[in-house]
Amino acid sequence: MSKPSNRIGSFMNDQTRVAYFFIMPSMLIFAVFVFVPMIVAFIFSVFDFNIMLDNFKFVGLKHFFTAFGEKRVWNAMYNTTYYTIFHVILQVTLSLIIAVLIKDKSKFNVFLRGTYFLPVVCSMTVVSLVWMFLLDSNIGAIALYLRQFGINAKFLDDPNQAMPVVILVSVWKSFGFSMVIFLAAVQAIPESYYEAADIDGINNFQKLMKITIPLIMPTLGFVTINSVIGSFQVFDQIFVMTDGGPIYRTETMVHFIYNVAFKDLKLGYASALSVILFLVILVVSLITFKRTSTDKNIY
Repeated sequence: MSKPSNRIGSFMNDQTRVAYFFIMPSMLIFAVFVFVPMIVAFIFSVFDFNIMLDNFKFVGLKHFFTAFGEKRVWNAMYNTTYYTIFHVILQVTLSLIIAVLIKDKSKFNVFLRGTYFLPVVCSMTVVSLVWMFLLDSNIGAIALYLRQFGINAKFLDDPNQAMPVVILVSVWKSFGFSMVIFLAAVQAIPESYYEAADIDGINNFQKLMKITIPLIMPTLGFVTINSVIGSFQVFDQIFVMTDGGPIYRTETMVHFIYNVAFKDLKLGYASALSVILFLVILVVSLITFKRTSTDKNIY
């Protein structure tokens, strides 16, 4: 007679094999479209070659030194950091607050959830085109309406307004995804905690800071890191709405890498810039993970 522990071990091994079988397609897709291109980018970053992938010339760290000495790279990194900071703060804060406000399962809240999530299912390119026409200083509906009150709005033509406008459009498009994740986490918190807080006379803001946020800290960390990574990789809305202008005030790192690779045809240099951006995202993500994974006690 076989021992129970052996049967349990055999059962677990069967489950493990089945699990690996089902995740294998995802692992293959990740390897082909993420891991392999990443390795290729690291290799290409130390070579100089043309668009036909011939005349390979080893240049070592030349592209990296060139990048650190180019003002346009620093400008793109500044714009990317600016976008990331404000986009992450606005998106995470807005999605968390709305998730807390509509956590109750009423019909009206269900309607609001669908309404807030609707922009998420739309293409960023389509959303950017719609907002670009709405905000156009000549034919845009919003600009024409404001002109009736003597306000000459040039949202996408003004160097000081273009990036904030792009950030607001991006938040409007994407906050619904974070809201759904926060909503699931908030609804999992036992109501007994809030009932005890009511007995102690805790107000709603204190409940949010002392109960809700500490209990959803892992979710908050995931949403924040996901938002940080997406913000550093922003491209679609920049390409469609401003194309990096005016005067490079909205040119981000990915947009700059795109221009270097497909307009200037400097694939080796573009690969080096991609490696730099990857390392920046990795460091920022690790710092964010460490800051949001600390244990916090409720009141």
